Amino acid sequence: LPDEPAEGAPPVMLIHGFDSSLLEFRYITEPLLKAGLRVDMMEWWTGGFTERQPFTDACTERDAKPWDLIREHQYAFWKRQYPDGQKVTLLGASLGGAVALDFAASHPECVDRLILMDAGGESYAQPDPFMTSMAADPVTNLFQWRATNGLLPYPHVWSKMDGWRQALRAYLKSGGYQNRVSEPLIRTVPQPTIVLWGEEDDVLPVEDAYKYQEHLPNCVGVELIPSAQHAPALENPAYVADTIIKFAKKGSVAVPQAA
Repeated sequence: LPDEPAEGAPPVMLIHGFDSSLLEFRYITEPLLKAGLRVDMMEWWTGGFTERQPFTDACTERDAKPWDLIREHQYAFWKRQYPDGQKVTLLGASLGGAVALDFAASHPECVDRLILMDAGGESYAQPDPFMTSMAADPVTNLFQWRATNGLLPYPHVWSKMDGWRQALRAYLKSGGYQNRVSEPLIRTVPQPTIVLWGEEDDVLPVEDAYKYQEHLPNCVGVELIPSAQHAPALENPAYVADTIIKFAKKGSVAVPQAA
């Protein structure tokens, strides 16, 4: 793999899902780099190996909203990685799709193209914000139990990080991204967007993919990923990487349209 991306390499930024990490993209990073792309990944609160306490303190002590903190964190990351202001192709997976939508709408100067993959935003695998907040303690207990017993469907080593449980609870107490990202915000996202969806997604309905096609102002189309459920970058990485490469390099991407 190249030590540094070639000058002028098209930049791709990858945003992981809820309580996940950059390990979610471990099978697609090498093909993207070999195809001549620049790849950056940001771990966002509450997932991965990022420092949790500053975010958790802000939420619990001064009632800051997670989505505002995460957006500020992402902008600071983009500014550090691209001091010349280069726009990126931004991919958001699962709840990271809501993160990506919020960032693309709020900072169009940073994002050239958008990829939503089994993305939260049109719907969420959780109750409404009020019930999510009320259920914060039992859901946190469930996640803790599943992590302790190795029952989560991906390597969950970051659950041993300091403050993991507290950060998870603080996020859930906020009610989550449903308070920020829904149809009204989605209708303001200006970037050309492709929607990728595992054809056997067991978390968010496949029908949700076509809601994006209806509501996004500049949706290129919807592509269903074969042999994949809710984590296509792990389940069919070759297919995902190939689609990202074509889209990020601004080549034509053939996608089936809604019936």
